[in-house]
Amino acid sequence: MASAVVIGGGISGLACAWEIQRACPGVNVSVLESSGKAGGNIWTVKADGWTCESGPAAFLNRDPSTLELADSLGLSDELVTAEEGVRRRYILLNGRLRRFPDTLSSFLSSDLLSIRARARVFMEPLVPPAPLDMEETVADFARRRLGSEAASRLLDPVVAGIYAGDPERLSASASLPQLTGAEQRGKSLLQALVRSREQNAGQGSVSPSGVGLRRMVTFQGGMSRLVDALAKNLGDSLELESPVQRLERHAGGWTVEVGGSRPRTISADVVVSAVPASAGAGFLAPLHADLAGVCAGVPSAPVSVVGLGYHASDVPHPLDGFGYLVPSTEGGRVLGVMWSSSMLPGLRAPEGHVLMRVFMGGVRDPEVCSTGDEDLLMAARQHLHQVLGITVAPRFGACFRHRIGIPQYEIGHESRVADAQRALLSLPGLLLAGNSLVGVGVNQCTALARATAESASDYLAALPTREVTSRLDAACPA
Repeated sequence: MASAVVIGGGISGLACAWEIQRACPGVNVSVLESSGKAGGNIWTVKADGWTCESGPAAFLNRDPSTLELADSLGLSDELVTAEEGVRRRYILLNGRLRRFPDTLSSFLSSDLLSIRARARVFMEPLVPPAPLDMEETVADFARRRLGSEAASRLLDPVVAGIYAGDPERLSASASLPQLTGAEQRGKSLLQALVRSREQNAGQGSVSPSGVGLRRMVTFQGGMSRLVDALAKNLGDSLELESPVQRLERHAGGWTVEVGGSRPRTISADVVVSAVPASAGAGFLAPLHADLAGVCAGVPSAPVSVVGLGYHASDVPHPLDGFGYLVPSTEGGRVLGVMWSSSMLPGLRAPEGHVLMRVFMGGVRDPEVCSTGDEDLLMAARQHLHQVLGITVAPRFGACFRHRIGIPQYEIGHESRVADAQRALLSLPGLLLAGNSLVGVGVNQCTALARATAESASDYLAALPTREVTSRLDAACPA
């Protein structure tokens, strides 16, 4: 019987294994997860009417893969979209929240940028595109297209919200391909942004499930519903506390050495690595120098998340939006705050209460995950006191740490990934998935997982032909 091993039990590994099982029912699939739980950075905590996410709270429905994955697991009836009436986002500037100018009218009225900076942004369509072979940092790209003030007040906090990263180090083409792609197509960034918001408002296409394209989507009971359903359907194929120590290629396929409390060796025809780059260094780096380059060249930014719940009357500032982002110029360790109960009213907090999540750390504070719960809670409360005027103690509190947090696509990332993909040509039966390569969001992870599963299924389907060819070659050497 043909066999496949998927290394890593996060959303990428689970989705990839499920897709392989569906495409190749006769194949023996094993998922090896080093920790004691599946789902990676996705899990949902529920207590006394509060529903708090540790990591991703939703996914942006750009690619149909996540919705179709949910449908295959029988979860379509549990899908919910974020409240469209509170799509406002804010930027913290000089200690005060200012609306992010995400439409032409809000751009004209926003006090986030000076009149001079707004005039500079309006000149952006006249800026010629960069040469195709020129790689820029996000900061350089933003300054060239929008000017220095808009770069620091618009793109800097957005990068903090997506990557918890440093725009002076991240590659623009790898980290923000939609924006660099718009430039190469001769489109202005402002026009692209306005068009995106119009589609988000439900005026664009609609997916087969009835959920609008480019809408924020989640599950009534939290994002854990997706990983829990995957784990349940994979059953005994999912093996926890099973760290991979060594990976070897041999004439008949692959040998996977597993450590942990139950050391063993597994033979496989196909191996998919769906772990973070740093976690794959031990078994991928010895196979090829270019794979070692990817493992060493994709650092991650640690993030801590603090969930805080209050009675609505204890919050003097209106929570009329999704939340706010914090530019690096403001200082401090807070990257942004999400108003979860505004995003999903009635689903994340008890009646009459509000829930928010405070994101801290990233490259601004790489030691954030070494901070104790009391200090994290106090730092979050102090920040909310200064910005939102909250003076009372929270009625709910939870701390989550992601030491291997968000991958950083720094300068040279696309070149390293291309080198790694070429290296895989000399290692047949080995495939890569996960957000260390492209796209940090859940939707991008499931899209890559599906594509990787299709490649694995094609490879497995060709096994009999390759085996016959190998026997002929052995009988009739050149």
